[in-house]
Order: sequence, then C-alpha cells, then structure tokens
Amino acid sequence: MANITLAKQLVNSGETYRESVLAEPLFRISENLKLMRHTSMLRGDDTTYRLKGNGEFTPYDPDGEEQSPGSILARTLSTYHSELFEGFDPENIYKTLFDKPLSKSKITMPIVKAILVEDIRTAASKLNFAIWSGVRNPNGKNSLSNFNGFDTIVAMEKAGQNESETPTITKALGNYMQLGRITPYNVGDRLKLLWSTAFTLLKESNEILYMFMPESVRDMYIDWCTNHSNQSLAAIYVEGFNGVYLHNTNKKCVLVCPPGTDNIKHIILTSKKNLRIGTDGIGEGDNATGEFLLRLHGTNPRKVQMYVDCWMGVNFEAVTKEYLMCGSFTADTSVVNASTDVESIDFGEVTSGQTDTEDITVEGLNLTSSLQVTVNGGDGKFTVNKSTITAEEAMADGGQAVTVTFAPTAAGAKSATVIIASATDDIYLEIPVTGTGKV
Repeated sequence: MANITLAKQLVNSGETYRESVLAEPLFRISENLKLMRHTSMLRGDDTTYRLKGNGEFTPYDPDGEEQSPGSILARTLSTYHSELFEGFDPENIYKTLFDKPLSKSKITMPIVKAILVEDIRTAASKLNFAIWSGVRNPNGKNSLSNFNGFDTIVAMEKAGQNESETPTITKALGNYMQLGRITPYNVGDRLKLLWSTAFTLLKESNEILYMFMPESVRDMYIDWCTNHSNQSLAAIYVEGFNGVYLHNTNKKCVLVCPPGTDNIKHIILTSKKNLRIGTDGIGEGDNATGEFLLRLHGTNPRKVQMYVDCWMGVNFEAVTKEYLMCGSFTADTSVVNASTDVESIDFGEVTSGQTDTEDITVEGLNLTSSLQVTVNGGDGKFTVNKSTITAEEAMADGGQAVTVTFAPTAAGAKSATVIIASATDDIYLEIPVTGTGKV
C-alpha cells in the first residue's frame, strides 16, 4: 500500500511546492530568455509601435513639395493559454528517478518534491523547441502546438501569412537571402555573407547583434576557424563555448545556438531587443499566478492527477531590414576527405635511360567533384598516368591507383611533388617523390 500512501502525501503537499512547480518552466527556458526581451504577466496581446522614418535631405527648392514623414509599424505579441494535465503513478516515477522500488522509509517530503519537479521538468524543457519551431494549432497535442516560434514566423512572413497578407521578409525588402548549402568548408564564408548583406543601419546600431543557428552549424564554424587554414581566427573569435564571434565584425556579432534551435530552417540576425517573449502564470513570487492542482484520481487511488497552466508566446518587434536579416539554408555536416596509401616515394637509383614505377592509391569520401593530379618540379623526370580522378573513382571500393614514373636521362638526384587537389572541396595532398639517376 506504499504507493497509495505516497499518492496521498503528494496531493497533501501540493500547495507547499506550488511555487517550485510554477518556477520550473521559466527556469527551463532561461537560456533563451537571456537573449530575448521578456514581458512577464502578459495574458493576451501587447502591441508595440515603431516609426519607420522616410526623411531625406534634398537640395534647397523654394517651390519644393513636402515629403511623407514615414509610417508607423505595429506588431503584436500574443500569449496563448497552455496546460499540462497528467495522471501518473508516483511509484513508477520514483523507480525511474532512483532505479529502486519505493519503500516506506523513502516517503519523505524531498522525494515528493523531486517527483513533482521531475515530471514538469520534461514538459517545460520542450517549450524551448516551441519558442523556435512551434506551429500554432489549437487542437494540437504537444508543446509545439501552443504558439508560432520565431523560425515559423519568418516562414509565414516570407509567404505573406500575416495580417497584411503581404510578404514582409523578402530579398527585395533587404531582410532575406538564400544561403544555400552550408558545409564545414564554406560555413565561415556563408555566415559572413549574411552579415555583409545585412542592412547598414542594422549593423551600425549600438546593440550587440546575435546570429541564431543550430548547434551543428556553430560547431562547423568553430572547426572552420580552428582547422580550415584559419588558426589565427580561432584565437581571436572563439572564446570558449559561450563566446563565439563572427570574424571581422569587431566582436559585434555573436553566434548563438540556444536550446530549441536544432531544427530551425533560417539563420536569424537580430538584436535581443527585437526578440520578444511573453509569459504569465509561471515564475516566482507575484509572477506565479498560474493554476496548479494536485488531486487523487477519481477511480484509482494509486494515481495522481496534476494540472498546471501558463501563458506564453513570441514575436519579433519588427521585421524590417533595419532590425532583422535572415537566410534560409541547408546544413551538410558530412566530412569530405581524400587520402593516399603512401606519404612519400623514393625510387632509389635508376639507370639513366630506363624507367621505374610506383603506384599511389587515392581514396575519397563524400567528394563533390573530381581530383586533379599534377607534378611540381623534377624537370619532367617524374610523370603520372592520370591527371584527373573522378569522384566516383576515388570513392569506389579500393579507390583509384595513380602510377608515378621516374625516367632519369642523366646521373644525379631528382625530386618533385605529386599534388592531388580539388577545385570545390577542401582537399590538397602533397606526396614528395625522389630518385637518383645513375650511368
């Protein structure tokens, strides 16, 4: 009967741990909150207005006509009512937490609190994904259905799925571009292209700008700085996991991947002030106004029903080019590589007028184009039988053999370098070759 006792104790202690439970969702999204402007105690809508200036200084004209003063841009942050309503067996959760059966000696108040908080922790953590990739669906059955996330809002604004029914994020408006395929070898150039294309007034604002992306893309950028012939960049712009800056931006642009950005389809450049998030019902003290209810299940005394509700939603304060730049992309984290079975070749002594040969086996992985094979140096005494290796040949089982020939015409030592390189992939291999001609 221990599990029935625990269920009763859980219900009786519900009010004691009410504030801890209601604080948990806010704690779980805290990494995102650090990068956004948070409006608490918001149930419903909050509309902000920005004046979009249109003024121009023009040459003096006593008969000139007045200019339009610009326009007022309004955007509304809406929070939506969300709920967590569950029925569970406390003993099963206890076994999950502590990997042992429940005993009477373990029925203590700290255990009760642990079970409560652990159950809501899982649900609260999923709110991070809603912040970025949520798609509002009032009939939905998961956390992503509560409200539209930032990445979803970008897609909707591109398609004109807004109040004005007009696309507000487009290339023509200067706040969007297609970045295409991002790989470990072009990631630095692509992210810098997004920055370079952004409107001057956005980059010249006094605020730190954040470039939001999946962790996989930021990891590629760190590796690009460290390993992609840019070692000096890493020393300047990579300051540990929590301090990664876009190169040559005077550390004004911070690359960030907060929880929930794993599946976003756009890289978003904006300021903290422009990212709005509203909540109500969750938090501590006066903010903990949400409903929290624990009760025994009506027909099963071993089970407990828990009900928690809150309000949450996100939106951009503005999406014009002065405040936002974004780019669609696809990330390809596949490693591109080529290797050889030898690191150098020494032909030794070869009689003048005769030849000797050695093979180099070249193997490739995820190549996107052919490999070019050339010989540098050696006065023409070293040659190769293939100047091009197709990607298919290199990636086939066993790779592709290239025959190197040494044909001295006089006595003396000769040396050269066989170079295997790609025009599109980051591949450049050098194999030193040596040989001595004798009479």
